[in-house]
Amino acid sequence: TSNLDLAHRRKIIQWFKACRQTIVLTTHDLDLALETCNRVIVLHRGRIVADGAAAQILTDQNLLEKYQLELPLSLQ
Repeated sequence: TSNLDLAHRRKIIQWFKACRQTIVLTTHDLDLALETCNRVIVLHRGRIVADGAAAQILTDQNLLEKYQLELPLSLQ
């Protein structure tokens, strides 16, 4: 979704939501992950440091800050 205009970013998000298959998505766009993912895995230095429901992990400010991440912009 990097460098996409808003209309095409929205189309991709709609496609993710409509897709009935498992999709592995790697991103630093935590708003995209919060909106489209059921499960989130946070990696730090090649290790899994968090694994669980997207809404639980992506709203945990202390966890995110510990690994140099910020709350999704939509929650700030």
